[in-house]
Amino acid sequence: MFKKLIIISFCFLLWIPASNARQWLVFFAKDGFFDGVLRQSFGHAYVGLIKEDTGSKQNLLLACWGFYPKGGLQSSGIVGYMNGSIKNDWNSKREHSFIVEISEFELIACLHLKKLWEHKAYSLRANNCLHFLRNFGQIISKIRLPEGHYILPSSYLKALRKNNRDIEYRGRINNIIPKAYVVKMKKAKMYSKPKDHPLRKKAWFDFVTKKNKTKPSQW
Repeated sequence: MFKKLIIISFCFLLWIPASNARQWLVFFAKDGFFDGVLRQSFGHAYVGLIKEDTGSKQNLLLACWGFYPKGGLQSSGIVGYMNGSIKNDWNSKREHSFIVEISEFELIACLHLKKLWEHKAYSLRANNCLHFLRNFGQIISKIRLPEGHYILPSSYLKALRKNNRDIEYRGRINNIIPKAYVVKMKKAKMYSKPKDHPLRKKAWFDFVTKKNKTKPSQW
């Protein structure tokens, strides 16, 4: 499967003109819920792809994906498999994160990997959101994945960061805007309006890592 992915990505890369834009892969995790007696949720893991737009000096959030049981978790997804679904996680809490700068080739490989996961079944034991996140780490050659079994996404992300301190991107990625909103605003002819427009306020956000909580830049 990975050989096919690499071949397709390489051919696609040859077709796309080279650019000097930078791009990043972000691994996210959010904590679960524990009421003191029973664990109500184990949390969630998901990934994001950000690409620099050199023309507009913006950073476009190309995607923010998580893998879910389609229609909610059912008994079949606990003991076996059920239909899976990739959902937009733009509005999910960004409690834990690990960022690595990637090449254009690796960005394309990530986009193709997401396509492969669109056809996968969900299993709480063997094919969940953490397996989805881990798979993205597997196609980035410089990333060293943690060994062992992890139940909590937040614990796995902490181990992932610890293993890759030397390649972690520690700079700021300011002025991030979801690409879908850019398209929406252009269609609504709002893209050139003042920065306090409600639609632009909703779309614009700053990505701040836990170790770099400085004052965000203004647009």
